[in-house]
This record gives sequence, structure tokens and C-alpha cells, in this order.
Amino acid sequence: MKFSTFFLFFSLFIYLSAVGYGFVYPQPIFVSEDSPLALLMRNMYEEATLIRQAILEKRSPKDVRKQFKAIYTATPTDPQVHDENFIPFSDNFLTALDQIYNNEDSAVENFNAMVASCVACHRHYCPGPIEKIQKLYIYP
Repeated sequence: MKFSTFFLFFSLFIYLSAVGYGFVYPQPIFVSEDSPLALLMRNMYEEATLIRQAILEKRSPKDVRKQFKAIYTATPTDPQVHDENFIPFSDNFLTALDQIYNNEDSAVENFNAMVASCVACHRHYCPGPIEKIQKLYIYP
């Protein structure tokens, strides 16, 4: 017991000394500026909530297709996101979005297909917001 207590305090002393002399740097909290793609996706989420509300109220949603085509060119936080799968995921999203406007009789199904395309892409690239995105689904 005495040895483990001594070892613990000795290790703490060594660590704090190393930090004090600049040999060890505490890990900084990573803060990055939001990339254009991250900002676009936040906007997409906000617009999706408005589209969802319009569908639930049996109204025609605001057409956001033109602004969302920026998904192809917006710079991601991680440059590796623009791999061979990114364009097909983007195509699927925009196709599902088109269906919301082209076939308003099936707006709920088409909206849910659009949400599913978002979830599929985020499973591949950035799973963090999946839970939030899934709350957009419209359940009968």
C-alpha cells in the first residue's frame, strides 16, 4: 500500500515537473473553424426541419434544391471526405430532395427517403449528427 501511494505521488510529481519545464504539453481542446460543408449541412438541417413542418401542415415546402447543389463544391473539414463515395451520396440526397417537390402526393415517403440518404452518408463519413438527423423522420 505504501509503495503504490509513493509511486502515485512520484509519478504525479514527475508529470507536473515535465509540464512546468515544457517537456510535456497538456492536450489542447481541438477547436476548428467551421468548414463551408459543415455550415452548409447545418443550413440543410434547418431547412429540412422547415420542409418537414410544411409537409406535416400539408403545404408546399420552400424550394431549396438550388442552394443545396453546393454540396458538390463546399470544402469539407476533412479533405478526405471528397473520396469516390461522396458524389454518389450527394447524388442520392439531391435525387431524394427532387422527389419531395416532384411528387407531393408521396411527400412523407420522399422526405423520409431524403433523411435516410443523410443518415447513410453520415454513417460513412461523420456519425456524430446521426441521432439528430434521425429525429427528422416523419412517422405515420
